[in-house]
Amino acid sequence: MKYLLPLFFSTSLFAQTVPDAIRIISQGVSASASECPSLVSCSQQFIGSDRKNPPAICNSNTNNPEAFLARYPDGTVVVNQAAVDEAMNYREDDEAAGSSGRRQPAGNRRTPPRSRRGTDPELNRMISNVSTNPSVIQSMNASLDLLKAQLREQVSQGVPPEQQSAQQRFLLNKLDRLQVTFEFGEECQQFPFNASYSGVLNTLNMCPLLTNLAPASYLPLLAHELGHMIDPCSFFDNHRFNPEIAALSNNENAQKASLTTKINRCLTDVTPAEKRRFTEWATSPSRMANQGLTIYRHEPDTGGNREIVEKLQRCGVVQAPENPAPLTYEGTPYLPILSCVSQNYSVSHGAIAAGTRISSATCNRETKMAETIADYVSSTLTARILNRNPAAIPSNRGVHLPNFFSSVVCGNDNDPMYLTGEERMNLFLNPAVTQTAVGCDPAGLRPVCPLPASLTGDQ
Repeated sequence: MKYLLPLFFSTSLFAQTVPDAIRIISQGVSASASECPSLVSCSQQFIGSDRKNPPAICNSNTNNPEAFLARYPDGTVVVNQAAVDEAMNYREDDEAAGSSGRRQPAGNRRTPPRSRRGTDPELNRMISNVSTNPSVIQSMNASLDLLKAQLREQVSQGVPPEQQSAQQRFLLNKLDRLQVTFEFGEECQQFPFNASYSGVLNTLNMCPLLTNLAPASYLPLLAHELGHMIDPCSFFDNHRFNPEIAALSNNENAQKASLTTKINRCLTDVTPAEKRRFTEWATSPSRMANQGLTIYRHEPDTGGNREIVEKLQRCGVVQAPENPAPLTYEGTPYLPILSCVSQNYSVSHGAIAAGTRISSATCNRETKMAETIADYVSSTLTARILNRNPAAIPSNRGVHLPNFFSSVVCGNDNDPMYLTGEERMNLFLNPAVTQTAVGCDPAGLRPVCPLPASLTGDQ
């Protein structure tokens, strides 16, 4: 399953402009301790108090006529989120007009003139095209390597391989095999400042727009997506196709036919109806793309697909998982966060403990568990980068770190899988090192769950 993060933007107007806001925040970053009162309030700048008093950053973006807020010598840019929103709205209008054959003339009483920022040709090119600038590509690759390296340290906690827990080994194996793609998929057509993680494919997809941006503005977004690797509800056993079936990977129809034949021969004690249901599941696009049958750890240990897949394994149709998913939460360095989040955001279950089995009881997709855990990983991983590798984010670019969460706060999305935008921003800005990088006063920030120093790198 892919976890998509829709990003919408406010259309209200502000008195303060982005350059003004950045100037004020930048002054705050260099202020001495005695000048701390001059810092902009984190809450006022990025969270707001209510609908009548939204975050200042939302008004700043919508009041700025430019498509880009900053340009850097390496060719990267910082995009005005309001401009992206307008550009996508214009595209939708054009598509609708094209399909109906009718288009309202620009500037009439029904259709106001299009903004310069929303029609900026450079921005529209970036939305659907991966950067080809060597310097920008180098910067992006360095940022991905940095994220993975810090996540590795976060997971391993300095424990040597021979002493690592099943949880640590499983997570590090996933990280080693992570694939990164840059496809302009469906989610990018709706929300181009976006990324997604597929647990089944263990793939991080970056929308093309991100490849053109300054890393500080998208690192927290990618950290959130990598956080879905940490969520035990995405743990699964991967039963690979046997060599004979795998050899047909270039011919999907032949591969499906071979797999179906072997399923029928093996499952002699399964009812025809159940066999048909299972075959449809086994030959679905995600299973074929993965070249194996995946069983999530939170699914029942007996019955359903797991029991059938184990029969196929005994028949030699599929191979046993190389790295079985852990059965419990024992040994995960994220236990304090998992325990607190489960206690506060799980509908039907109390706090997760080390010995708690990873099951459907703790992985109810109707709760906010998965997305909230990813947000906590994003906050701790960003803080860890600032603590352990501060040179990765120049001091004048720290003001862009909240951009991803700002795009959520400034929108009107109320997806029940997520915390509110204000809660998510409050969580992201909780680490002191992040507040310093952004240049805002932390008064009023109140995260629900504490962030362990072992994860943020404060130790």
